[in-house]
Amino acid sequence: MKINRFFTFVTLLLLLMLSLKNTPAQDYTKWELPEGAKSRLGKGVVTDIQISPDNTRLAIASSIGVWLYNVKTGEETAFITRNTDLAGRVVFSPDSTTLASTRGDNAVQIWEVKREKLLLTFSTPSSPLVFLKFLADGKTLVGLNQDGTVRLWDSTTGEQLNTFSPEFSKINIKGSIWERTLGVFVDHTSGVTFAIGNHDGTISIQDGHTHQQIRTLVARTDDAEFFVRRGEPNISAARKPARNMDDDRNLPTQYRDDGTPFPIQYWLGHPNRSRPVLEEQPMKWVTKLEFSPDGKTLVNRSEYRIAEERGWRGTQGPIEIWDVDTGEQLAALPAAGVNGIQFSGDGKTLAITGSNGCAIWDIKTRRETNTFQGVIDVKFSGDGKTLIITESDNYGIWDLVTQRKIAVLRPIQAQFASFSAGFVISQDGTFLATADANGTVHLWETKTGTQMRTLTTGYTETFTALAFAPNGKTVASGDDAGNIQFWNPNTGKKKITIKTENKKIGELAFAKDGTTLTTVSNENITVWNVTTGKQIAAYTIPNARSWEGEATFSDGTGFRLKGLAFTPYSDKLVTRINKGTSSIYEVWDLTTGKHPRSLTEVEHQFGPVALAPDGNMLVKTGKWSDTPDLWSTHTGEWLATLNISNKIYALKFSPDGKTLAVGTGDREVQLWDVNTHSHIRTLNAHKHAICELAFSPDGKILVSGDTGGKIHLWEIPTHQHLTTFDGHKRYIRTLAFSPDGKTLASISGDEGTILLWNVPTK
Repeated sequence: MKINRFFTFVTLLLLLMLSLKNTPAQDYTKWELPEGAKSRLGKGVVTDIQISPDNTRLAIASSIGVWLYNVKTGEETAFITRNTDLAGRVVFSPDSTTLASTRGDNAVQIWEVKREKLLLTFSTPSSPLVFLKFLADGKTLVGLNQDGTVRLWDSTTGEQLNTFSPEFSKINIKGSIWERTLGVFVDHTSGVTFAIGNHDGTISIQDGHTHQQIRTLVARTDDAEFFVRRGEPNISAARKPARNMDDDRNLPTQYRDDGTPFPIQYWLGHPNRSRPVLEEQPMKWVTKLEFSPDGKTLVNRSEYRIAEERGWRGTQGPIEIWDVDTGEQLAALPAAGVNGIQFSGDGKTLAITGSNGCAIWDIKTRRETNTFQGVIDVKFSGDGKTLIITESDNYGIWDLVTQRKIAVLRPIQAQFASFSAGFVISQDGTFLATADANGTVHLWETKTGTQMRTLTTGYTETFTALAFAPNGKTVASGDDAGNIQFWNPNTGKKKITIKTENKKIGELAFAKDGTTLTTVSNENITVWNVTTGKQIAAYTIPNARSWEGEATFSDGTGFRLKGLAFTPYSDKLVTRINKGTSSIYEVWDLTTGKHPRSLTEVEHQFGPVALAPDGNMLVKTGKWSDTPDLWSTHTGEWLATLNISNKIYALKFSPDGKTLAVGTGDREVQLWDVNTHSHIRTLNAHKHAICELAFSPDGKILVSGDTGGKIHLWEIPTHQHLTTFDGHKRYIRTLAFSPDGKTLASISGDEGTILLWNVPTK
């Protein structure tokens, strides 16, 4: 009996160990970390959200990988980061067993959903994919490149089955190449159809296999309904969009030869807006083509253009709806302010979203069935029966069969603004997943409008600034959306979020006592209470710039240059001011807010800048100059010029102010003696241009980040290379040491995550 109990215990223990081994830890901050990293703050910027057809899983593609969730339990089950390189889109197979994801390096990855296992990776030639889907067989994967090429792959082997490219020539008009617009439809049998916009405003329907033209779509509408030429009377004023297609008092109507009406709807959301005016006879140019999911309907947008020596000028043309099989033009809808066209999953309904509303069209009856004012975005369920409408403060759920509102989802108002990926509805329309401005994903039941659960949190916007608090217990970050977030570096939890009115945080720094934080966003300098998140003080610097221009390199990398710099504890700030044809660097004393010292140049300057830790010295460069100048911030006098023969992209003083580190486009880190103006040493290890530098608080370690995402650590004063951190996909934007020098924090362009690294002992 004891032996049996012992074996039972061992068996249970082994099963438990295997279960733990196959179940990822729930602390996402530790998942799939690169070598040398100890934690991750933030899950990246959301790029796509998809629900599996069987409603069991949610996949969220972010800038650092693909996250998988169990819809029923809300459990975070996997983080697919290996070789993801900025995941873009994700798509489930029809049977929900396979997941395909696109990568930033023009590759596709195939994953087994149940085991969350990478099955294979294959490359897509030429340009990145703009479209990806499985065919009904669940085996064939279809991708569309930016260059208009359709490729079909066997998703089990990665073998390319076929390639289709439309046949058409480029059009040269007055020395400018006008790109033709392309639409693509792939049916369940791998049949490919192209729609091509022609220079005369017609549309060619082409067989992708034979390249034979099937038919040409020719508009039968009178263009005068959409524009008038200057000097001619505006005979018919724009009319209000009709809510009922039978109400022809609000609609001008043309009639087909068989006597049936041809509907024309005027400016969506702008009932009193007059028609555009052109001075000459324009050329009608097709700008967008989109097939319905069943391939039976085609929608196009167009412009009325007048060619000029350097391009064109013109005005918005109509949206036109076509029957692909017969070539019949079903409707023409003026498109002023229209920003979205979307078909339902069954192809029977069309939503046209404008600057002030949304019109819903029934394709079969050729009627507008409903209009909604104040709509931001819409999405259909896959079965075409449910419509989700995003308004200013809620999600409205509509039954398209009965034309009735089912429910209203009301998220917390402060969190409502969504990511660009926004929201997604399940195939059967039973539930909705939404991503809010705080990086939290919620699940909602559509029939009742109730929140099922909070699925996950931690998604962010792109980080732009980073700093450790003096006590090392808080990391502050600024982002592209103007948010300031305070993180606990040990737990990865957000302590507080400050939503500013600024669009982007350019730089931030803590005060020495850690009670306040100063942020810069172009002309705005703001001081915040760290505990309460309340604004304490604010300054305005007219014409100040948080960011300089962008630099790109032959190796395909690039970065954005900062145009300002703090002293270590935000006592002083230097920023560049645009004034006419000159650039003025102003040094502000942020403790007193006194009028700054100005350093004037004779022409615009674009280059990195740095302040000595005591604020007494400024170093700057000219326009990508190889001659950094040292200036006194007390007298405004020029002190010296360092003789450097490389393009300079990063500058940093050591904590004692005696050494200047210089990062160059030739992949070198140069060290210079500030007092003697002499060169000390050149450090070589990078394979890309150096764009960011930082010294440890004791000055014994220098870190250098490059445009390829690599971070190198150097021991000072021996100048020995210590290690390399390789965890970012894009250029290193900011590097920051913890006060004790044991942790390094880094952010990279467009990734939306903070990596915390263990600094090696010297």
